[in-house]
Amino acid sequence: MAGLRHSTPARNTPRIGVAEQTNARAVLGTVPVEADGSVYFEAPAGMPIYFQAIDARGMAVQSMRSVTYLHPGEQMTCQGCHERKHRPPSRPETETLPLALRRLPSTILPDVPASNPFNYPRLVQPVLDRHCVDCHQQKKALDLTGTLEGKFTRSYNNLAGKYGFFFHVTNGAINTGVHGGSRTIPGRFGARASQLLKYLGPEHYSTKLSDEDFHRVTLWLDCNSEFLGAYEDQQAQARGEVVRPSLQ
Repeated sequence: MAGLRHSTPARNTPRIGVAEQTNARAVLGTVPVEADGSVYFEAPAGMPIYFQAIDARGMAVQSMRSVTYLHPGEQMTCQGCHERKHRPPSRPETETLPLALRRLPSTILPDVPASNPFNYPRLVQPVLDRHCVDCHQQKKALDLTGTLEGKFTRSYNNLAGKYGFFFHVTNGAINTGVHGGSRTIPGRFGARASQLLKYLGPEHYSTKLSDEDFHRVTLWLDCNSEFLGAYEDQQAQARGEVVRPSLQ
């Protein structure tokens, strides 16, 4: 008799972040979009992929809520959700080949360290340490230190729920509220829709983040304000150690 094992833990075992029933994730990176909107790149096989459209600063404008999955050697074309799935799209004789298909496929450009494997203490906490912690301690304001507090850290506990952006992953959710729903609204997702964004600029006590530090925080918000990036070794991840998922 063969033994059976679940490849995915039960919900919130462990809890990945502030959101209910959410999944661990990592940032694979970015690829260029041509002037006509076409994209052509080589994706990793055997890995569920979410797509996000981002602006020049790397902030998400829109995000898909469903995943794309490729088998080894498979080629896939995104025809659109409402087009015929098993027939090639009809193209007018005057239509030219998309710009992206006139070249070799792009290679995914990795993002900043600590985005893969994903880890809040490594991705966001250093930014808070450089720009926020001292002032907040002097003013006895919101505790933004990386001190462990329960399963997460004090800064995460104080920021994620009230100032972060996240969607709960609950079965049958169809509303389009801030923390739930099956659809996203362009320009009202992730960092753009978070309460934290207005505190990342000079209007907040002359805060001046470098481009990378700003990107690290907004990337976290665009990734559902998660804390962990793997289901294993939660305490090690909370200490900022690199923990790679056992299933890649």
